[in-house]
Amino acid sequence: MRDYTMVDGRSIPNDLIDMLKLIANGDLAKAAESIRVYWSSEVERAINYLGFKMLGQGSFSTVFHIPGSDGVIKMNHNPDDHWVKYAKYARINAAINPMLPKVFELHQHPDNGMVIARMEKLDAIDYVRTIGMRDVVVSLSGDLKHGQMSKRGIRNKTLKYLHDKFDFGYKGSYSAINLAKIVVWMTNTIKANPDVRVDCHYANWMLRGHELVLNDPLAD
Repeated sequence: MRDYTMVDGRSIPNDLIDMLKLIANGDLAKAAESIRVYWSSEVERAINYLGFKMLGQGSFSTVFHIPGSDGVIKMNHNPDDHWVKYAKYARINAAINPMLPKVFELHQHPDNGMVIARMEKLDAIDYVRTIGMRDVVVSLSGDLKHGQMSKRGIRNKTLKYLHDKFDFGYKGSYSAINLAKIVVWMTNTIKANPDVRVDCHYANWMLRGHELVLNDPLAD
């Protein structure tokens, strides 16, 4: 029998509150041992109840910030979500590719595969600055997938677009190389998983100062 805390006539599972407290205390590994699927409304109520700041909720995940802490927390309840694979790729490669998000910690439940991660806090980007970017990435990935373009060609194809679109101190050629590396990873992932698609809409691009970051490029 599960125990609940009632807030304004609505219930919050106590095990969810306990797990979030572990996260607040910096023990993400232990928190990941107890993570399970909750209703999104329960998660939102628990986050507000504990005084944390909700930043967003998607189909499979919740992102929030704990005041006074470094970075943000992302909880993902779908182990098959390709963001999990991308986060693991970013964790290894972000030091050499600033277009990847920085993932400081990533822990998975040993059985259900659900994830708790601590990541850098990024800033939203103006929608207008990303118009056409998704189509560019789709085109790049398609060219590479079908053998119509080399890695060098991908870099050159992105170069002019980045120079024209992003005029806020960005090094276009450097950006193109970084994006090309991510597109190669995306294409290999899509080849191995035909149901996966490019999902580089504006909300999945963010900023680290003046640096463009691709936060979540794929979807089922």
